Amino acid sequence: TSKEYFKLLEVDSHSAYLRTFLNFYKADIERFIPDYRFAPSDEQIIIFVLRDMIPAGLFIGQRNERGEFRIFLDFVIPDYRDFKIGTYLYHHSGFFQQHGIRKLMSMPHNSVHARYLKRMGFREESDRAGNVVCTLTLPD
Repeated sequence: TSKEYFKLLEVDSHSAYLRTFLNFYKADIERFIPDYRFAPSDEQIIIFVLRDMIPAGLFIGQRNERGEFRIFLDFVIPDYRDFKIGTYLYHHSGFFQQHGIRKLMSMPHNSVHARYLKRMGFREESDRAGNVVCTLTLPD
């Protein structure tokens, strides 16, 4: 019944810890998002989600000029896959609204990932190229 502490920690794409984390969890990341490849860019937003000060989640994406945010990676380490990190990030942190982001977009990479996105409130739709994309429109 103890209260958990969540915090977002932004890092830049050149972070040594970021690279170490990605290398350590590479096989697990590929299991959920098989086509993800880290392509560092200064335009990307890279966030570690700390849970009781443990870097339990990693979120990478990029904002476009329309206030939309393309998610490249939404990954949680195995011991923390109880949906609390996603719930905090998407519904309680206020991070996206503070950055003028109104819509999140993610490709459903497999059935497990698609179920997670649905549980987080994302809906399936088609993008301009006709590909299935999951979107979450955020309240103001």
